[in-house]
Amino acid sequence: MKNLVALFLALCITAFAHAAPDEERYLLTVANLQKINAVKADLEKAKVRLDDDDDGDGKDGGKSAAQLARELDANPKVKAVLARHGLSSMDAALSMNAIVTAGIYLMFESSMDKKKAAALYASYPKERQANIELLRKNQRLLK
Repeated sequence: MKNLVALFLALCITAFAHAAPDEERYLLTVANLQKINAVKADLEKAKVRLDDDDDGDGKDGGKSAAQLARELDANPKVKAVLARHGLSSMDAALSMNAIVTAGIYLMFESSMDKKKAAALYASYPKERQANIELLRKNQRLLK
């Protein structure tokens, strides 16, 4: 019986681990960018402010998508705005994290040595590379 329980727990943990989204491989779309911008505009209009990454500890927050999604879910106004635009809290969190990570590369790319920038770009998963290119081509959507 103990072995059966252990096997069941191992299967549950494995299933959960595989069900968790891989933030490094989240692929943005123009529709994601448009929805995030619409959510941002609605939240600004409603004077709802999202908690920023600075939690007062002097470090850049670096929240995971799961942490950010929980924070979004905890705010009923935010959750309603996301729903109105067809986004789950996890989709919004993954989109925001993907925008930030791709945006950071674009922000520093011109100040980096060209070979080092190319090597860094090549080290990224293909999805992050695609996100960088999407943001590069759609800068008008970054508000």
